[in-house]
Formats: sequence, structure tokens, C-alpha cells
Amino acid sequence: MNYRREIDGLRALAVLPVILFHAGFETFSGGFVGVDVFFVISGYLITTIILAELEQGNFSIVNFYERRARRILPALFLVMLVSIPFAWFFLYPQDLLSFSKSLVSVSVFLSNVFFWSERGYFGEATELKPLIHTWSLSVEEQYYLFFPLLLMFFGRRMVLRNILLFALFVGSFALCIWLSAVHQDSAFFLLPTRFWELLVGSFVAIYLFKNSKYSHSNGKKEEFFGVIGILLILYSVFFFDKSTLFPSYFALVPVLGTALIIMFVKESSYVGRILGLKSFVFIGLLSYSAYLWHQPIFAFARHTYSKPSLYLLILLILLTFVFSYLSWRYVEQPCRKNSYGRKSVFLSSSVGLIFFALVGFYGIVNNGFVERYSREDVSILNNFIGAGDYVSSRFDSRKLADFDLSDTKKRKILVIGDSYGKDLVNSIYESPLIDAVQVSTYQINSECGNLYLDEDFTKEIDTNKLSRCKVLGWYENERLKRLIREADYIWLASSWSMWVVERLPKSIDNLERGFGKPVFVFGTKNFGQVNLKNLLRVSIEDRHSYLSEISENSYAVQQYMRENLTDYKFIDIGAAMCGSDYLRCRLFNDNGEPLSFDGGHLTKAGAIFLGEVLLLNENIKSVLR
Repeated sequence: MNYRREIDGLRALAVLPVILFHAGFETFSGGFVGVDVFFVISGYLITTIILAELEQGNFSIVNFYERRARRILPALFLVMLVSIPFAWFFLYPQDLLSFSKSLVSVSVFLSNVFFWSERGYFGEATELKPLIHTWSLSVEEQYYLFFPLLLMFFGRRMVLRNILLFALFVGSFALCIWLSAVHQDSAFFLLPTRFWELLVGSFVAIYLFKNSKYSHSNGKKEEFFGVIGILLILYSVFFFDKSTLFPSYFALVPVLGTALIIMFVKESSYVGRILGLKSFVFIGLLSYSAYLWHQPIFAFARHTYSKPSLYLLILLILLTFVFSYLSWRYVEQPCRKNSYGRKSVFLSSSVGLIFFALVGFYGIVNNGFVERYSREDVSILNNFIGAGDYVSSRFDSRKLADFDLSDTKKRKILVIGDSYGKDLVNSIYESPLIDAVQVSTYQINSECGNLYLDEDFTKEIDTNKLSRCKVLGWYENERLKRLIREADYIWLASSWSMWVVERLPKSIDNLERGFGKPVFVFGTKNFGQVNLKNLLRVSIEDRHSYLSEISENSYAVQQYMRENLTDYKFIDIGAAMCGSDYLRCRLFNDNGEPLSFDGGHLTKAGAIFLGEVLLLNENIKSVLR
């Protein structure tokens, strides 16, 4: 295919926003859309090459994967190799364990699935994951596992091929919109909901390949659509942010913008001349290496400096491009152009993938090498390893679980709530309570409200989160209604917002009147800022007296609940965990183990502690009688 320098310029327009977004510059709040630009470019370039070789009759699937290996793996291997010693020195065990898992997932091109399982892209912890950006490489490689085979299968039966591709596009795009609303992380990371973006690039390639008259004239139409394309990308970069329901239909903006540029921009057009500037083309040539290097550099810096200064961020960006140039010049280019045979390429690629997978497995088996630390520190660190899974596992395993109606000795408890409800379930399991009760659970996310009301409260919910909230329909689940009728008690637990607790009395009255079952409301809790590095600095002797200030918002909500729910079965979790000093809370138990790993959710030690204090509550005692 003919070289188009404006495509390299477009790569620069993709990678720069991604880097600046991950650096934390708020102006580039939608910089994550650079990945979508890459998807379209990749779909276009690869499909163009495949179509040309199919027409010439010399396409080989083995040659195709050899080129992919030469293009993708050398620089990726280098970044992974350099990251390993930094991970050893800078990551705590729970982070090193996650890094080890990411090494394995990258080695089998499933890092998108792994990071999806780790719950999200836009959280604070994302900034600390050195290899999270490799999710997009996995999406592309999964796409290219079967897309070339599909083109080969249809050959010259273009009508059938195009019908199938269009059907796949419609299905993928529809799934993307639906899944973004109900489970955004899945829509963000997984191939079925990203497939359509790569297909857009493939469609552009098919169109331009069929219309080989690709003109180099600069008509008004070409100039107009080129400008529109660049504006669409820039709009998404500067006006999208973490709260945007993405990808969903919002991804159409950068995807369409990229497609328009590829289709209509010529090297001599206005936009083409901008994208074809030497500086843009140079950055575009480095874009793959720059994309690989920037996230590990930022992540390891943030593990050292929790909030890097502006000057340090600028230095890190410059360092990214220095490393990018070196890896492009001395790794990417030589490996793509060397004379090593196909057998050597596949052998070295296989050895590299196996090596990194084995290194990752070694880190997993050794649980992040927690034994590197002193016994006192291990008592803290063990509570951070797998903490997220610990919070969720029991609650999730009991979602809408049936009660054993033949067991009349155990009280049947239905816990309805968010992740704070999951903490409550853990406290039940970590105490003698579990011997006296059966537990079933139902999840309602905190942003949606845990309310049973006739009135419409959608105006209180964030617009971008509204589509994933059933609101008035949460309690319309027939299985939930049956479980409520079968339960002896309904327990509501959430990270309550003020607008929710203001409506709680009416919601409780509705539940008790509608189902005839007593409702217990568990208050919120807060441990302020929890920083592992700071915790490790607290001596074992000082841990029992170490207090953390809770957030003002949490204090206000707790006070409101104390003052307005006195006529209800209200369990004051904040007071139970922290005592009478509502503004400060202990962070360690008597054995020096942390009660929370993130300031809101409980460690196993925290769940045990809460279970012990719940047993002293009069309302809880009434359940056991």
C-alpha cells in the first residue's frame, strides 16, 4: 500500500492525548479516546494489506502472523522486561501480585479480560497498574485471530462478506450501547463491544480499496470532512471525561472522526498538511513505543510519589519519548527489517511469551513475595492482598440465593445494598452470627439509591449513571419479592448519600407495610485516608492508638441518620467501629491489623471486628432470640 504520512500524523493525534490523560492533565480529560483512534487506524491498515495480498493471490496467514509478531512483540517484550525489576523494588505485595497476573495475561493476549476482572479503567488504582494499557493490544490481537480468516473464507464473494461484516458491526455496536449502560467495565474492555470500532477501520479500507480512484485533488468535500473529522476527535479529547458513559454511543465521535480523516484527508489538503508536519509524523512513528512506555513510567513514579509534581510529570513525559525513540530506533525498526527467518521469529516469540508467563506465575505462586517484609509489616500487608475479592466473594455467591425453608432454627436474613452491604455479609460470616442465620443478598449500587418508593427520584441520580439504575424497578424483581416474603428480616446497608437517607424513613415504612417484615438499617462507615505506605511507618506499639479523621461528608450523613432514624431499627456502624468520637476512627485492631484497606471497605480483620461489635447491639440480639 502507498505510504500516507497523514496517517502517521493521525497516530500522533491518538497517542498524545492518551499520554496527557494518564499524566493527569485535566484539560485532556477525554484523552482515553486515543485508543479508539488507534483501533480505527489499525483496522484500516491491516485490512488494506490483507485485501491487497488476497487480490494478488499471495496472502498467507503464516506471513500475516509473522508480521504481527515482528511489529508488536519486540518492543512489548522490552517494556515488560524493564518493568519487572522496577516492580520488584517499587510495588507492595498486593500490587506485585496483580502485576504478576498481568504478565501472564499479556503473554496470552488476554490482558483486557484480566483488567476487566480487576474492576475498571477509571478508578484511582488504575494509575498504579504498570501494564493496564496493554488491554487494547489484546483486543486488537483477538480481532486479528479470526478477521483475516474471515476475509480468506469469503474470498471474492464480497456481497456475502460485506453483509456478514455489517451484521457483526450492528450486533457489536448494539451490544456496546446496552452493556455500557448495565456494566460499563465489560463494555470498555471486551472485544465484542469494541469489535465495531476496528470494523469501522476495515470498512474504510474496503471502501477505499474498491474505489481505487482515490483522488489526490483537494475538493471542498474532502476539505470539509477532513475538518469535521479533526474537530470530532478534538471534541472528544477535551469534552469527554471519566463520567462519560463510555464507550456506548459516545465512542462514535472519535471513531467517526478518525474514519472521516482516513477517507477524505489527502497529504496536500489543509488537515493533511497539519497532520503531515514533520513533528507530527515523527511522533506518529514513535507512537507504538510511546504508548507502551508511558504507563509503566507514570505508574512506577506514582508508587514512589503519590502525587507527582507538574515538573516531574513533564520530566516523565520527556523520558517517555526518549525511551520511545531508543526502542523504535534500536528495537522496533531492526526487528521489522532483519533477515531472520520465519522459524526464528516464531521461536523467539514463543520463548519470550513463555518466559514472561513463567515469571508471572512465579510471582503469583509466591503471593507477591510478601515474605520480603518483617513480621509486623506482613500483618498489615496480608490484609491488602486480594482485599477486593474478599469484600465481594461471599455477597456475590449468595445473590438472590434461596432460603432453606425447612430449617426453622436459623433466622432468614436478606441483605440489600452495595459494597458496604458486602462488608456486612462478611462480618456475619466472620462471627458466630453465621451459625444462627441464613443469608441471601441483592445488590443495588449506591448511586442508584436503596429505596422502595412510589415517587420518582431520578433527578437525584447522576445523568451518566442513570441508565444503569432501575430506580423504581429495583424492587420489581419477582424473585426478590419472593425472598422478601420468605425472609424474617430485611437488612439495608449502603454507602449512603444524603439524598437517599433523607428519603429512608418513607422507604422503610413502605417496605414494612408492604411485606410485613422488620427492616434493619445499617449506617455508613469511614476511616478517612488510608495510605499503605503511611501505615507501614506506624510502629506496632502505636497502632492501637492510631486514629484517622473521617471525611466531612461521611460525618454529615452519619449524624443525619443518628438524629432522624431513632424510631427505626438503626444500627450505627460508624459508632460501632469508631466509638463515641465520631470525627476520628481507629484504624487497627488490638493485634495491629488494619480494619480497612481503602478507607471505606473492611479487611478480614475489620469484618471480624465489626462482627464482634454487632453481637453487642440490642437490635442484633433480638434476631438471635
